[in-house]
Amino acid sequence: MFPLDGFNAKAARAVEWVRNQLTADDRKWLQNLPYVLTVDDFTIVHATLDAPERWGYVFDKLAATASLAQQNTQICFYGHTHVPVAFIRDNKAVRGGTYSKFLIETGKRYFINVGSVGHPRDNNPKAAYVIYDPDQRSIELRRVAYDIATAQRKIREAGLDK
Repeated sequence: MFPLDGFNAKAARAVEWVRNQLTADDRKWLQNLPYVLTVDDFTIVHATLDAPERWGYVFDKLAATASLAQQNTQICFYGHTHVPVAFIRDNKAVRGGTYSKFLIETGKRYFINVGSVGHPRDNNPKAAYVIYDPDQRSIELRRVAYDIATAQRKIREAGLDK
């Protein structure tokens, strides 16, 4: 089992709570998931491509560059930071920033954080997700409201607000 000694106390409690919710079959299924998966013409990873098993964070161009160097498809979707941002590499440099919708251009690579359906960390309380349209060659960040009060109540009831 993954050690929790690097986690802050609140995060460690949340991980322990989730672990206690999982059945043996759930654990087996999760343990068999690959760190990196290629689907059609894009890649998905939870954290980084350069060391996915280390659960590193990609907040800046330097960290994105390390993942882009390992990327075998034009597009890679990732998460982990809960902050939607897109990093784009062309022949000259890596640039990054927030986005709402953009087109995929030939000759460029994209490392795209899709945001978070829960626990957003970008000061926007709405759930964030991405629509990738391979026919239109477009990426669109979408937001949707959800019942935050009920989510908060359930978090408190589970003892995860301490």
